[in-house]
Amino acid sequence: MKTKPKDRYNILFISSFASLQGGGQRSLLLLLRYLDRGRYAPFLIVPEPGELAQQAKRLGVTVFIVPLEKIRSWDIFSFLRSMYGLRAIVKRYEVDIVHTESPRETLYGGLLKILCPITLVFHARVSDSAAWLDRILYAVADTIIAVSHTAAKRFRSWEKSPGKVEVVYNAVECDPRTLETTRHPGDKLRVGYFGRIEPRKGLEVLIQAVDRMEPAAELVIRGDGDTDYVAKLRELPRAGRTVFAGYKPDIRDEMRGMDVIVLPAVRDEGLSRMIVEAMALGKIVAASAVSANKEALGDALKEFIFPVGDFEALAALLTHIARYPDIIESKKTLFYQRAAELFEIKKNTKMIEQVYDKLLALRNQP
Repeated sequence: MKTKPKDRYNILFISSFASLQGGGQRSLLLLLRYLDRGRYAPFLIVPEPGELAQQAKRLGVTVFIVPLEKIRSWDIFSFLRSMYGLRAIVKRYEVDIVHTESPRETLYGGLLKILCPITLVFHARVSDSAAWLDRILYAVADTIIAVSHTAAKRFRSWEKSPGKVEVVYNAVECDPRTLETTRHPGDKLRVGYFGRIEPRKGLEVLIQAVDRMEPAAELVIRGDGDTDYVAKLRELPRAGRTVFAGYKPDIRDEMRGMDVIVLPAVRDEGLSRMIVEAMALGKIVAASAVSANKEALGDALKEFIFPVGDFEALAALLTHIARYPDIIESKKTLFYQRAAELFEIKKNTKMIEQVYDKLLALRNQP
């Protein structure tokens, strides 16, 4: 449906989580912070009260609590209530673009398009694919923003319209003043992992690698997630040497205190926000050779990639850094430059705004 051009457009973001534990929600909050408010007015739907809603409100974003019932649920009344709530918000605030980040929200958005003259953007933050569902998501979305080329592969085989799948990396605030050295001669190597704790992250590989290091290193694993998996990790031989710290909203200062940040993922994912944030701080990132990790580090930093599941190779890499700690200082600028090139928040926000502009221009054609 063609509409008249406006000076300011209303964008309704829908998040599937209310907390900031996930990288996707942290990325969304940054987008809300840097979005051009002179041209776009952001609104946010979350399923329940939480950190994301609190932080968004501090940015002046209007927030709504709307739980979205599973579309395949037998509870038709809850589903209709969710649809009614969404439609009421879209109509009352004259929403132009609905920006989703999960399949369920995108399916709701597809149904909204039948009822309201909206444009639908799906932000694909993971690389996991269910082919039959991805076909539907591809069909109902006007544009898909993928957080990496790895995530974009989910949809490339169906892409007939040039530009329907756009790659915009997860973004982070880049400041060269954060590159100060915090290490002292003789310190043990400080190794960290920050993020969700779940089997796909391969944290047993990290624990086993640090256990085999000589000289010894300090290991901190910070985050929440799969409690059964955490219990198994704690039962690993000598896992008692690992500090298991819980979730913490702001981890940047703690990350600054690390020498190496490790992502030992055994399955691919869209793009780890932990990697992005660590690189922006100029930290050494050691990562397994899944596609998204290799994409993030690039050829210039491939020496810090190790084979998936190979704790001995990771142990050798960490041991080399511990024995030659000058690497920490000499490589920090390379990691920061890579982050500034691919992940800088102002540039990447502008790329998303260009996606909006293109869609709105098409909608406003006479």
